[in-house]
Amino acid sequence: MSERLDDLCASFRRDLRAEGRAPRTPVLYGLSVRLFSEWLAAHGRPATLDELTRSAIREWLAELAETRVTSTVRTRFKGLHRFCGWLVAEGELSVHPMAGMVAPVAAETPVPILSDDELTTLLRVYAWPGLCLAARHRDDPGPARRRVRVSELCGLVVEGIDLDREMALVTGKGAKVRPVYFSARTMRALDSPARTG
Repeated sequence: MSERLDDLCASFRRDLRAEGRAPRTPVLYGLSVRLFSEWLAAHGRPATLDELTRSAIREWLAELAETRVTSTVRTRFKGLHRFCGWLVAEGELSVHPMAGMVAPVAAETPVPILSDDELTTLLRVYAWPGLCLAARHRDDPGPARRRVRVSELCGLVVEGIDLDREMALVTGKGAKVRPVYFSARTMRALDSPARTG
């Protein structure tokens, strides 16, 4: 009788943890196996090793692509691909069923940008003497503030500005995203663009 995929997945996840992988890695990879197993069951097929075939995997991924975004399908692909590689390394499979299969690639979506008026207002506000976007830290309630770097300001997009929370999300060195809170004067200027003229 063919081994159950969930039993094999439990060993797979233990091996990933033993390798020192990030805590979320075994969870995400294991989720791919679980979802594939559930798909097999929904199609009246046993969730066993002999059902882990190239054609079944292709069918599963095709159905996923109909209801999920490409990045999600890609994540599921990677998890199942890694599981299949582990099965080959463990001698459970002689051939990798996903060998040569290519992960789906998401189409690039245009990044929303600030309008000319929004950018002009923001630059005028930022240029005022003594005015800055202040990075407030919960562990440092004191007056220490850091100015936003020009590169961070240039990379600012509309979705990164939250006037209700009086902050912006900026991307700094190393692609690290950090919240930067507006000073009271900045908020007044953003609420009343005429004041910047």
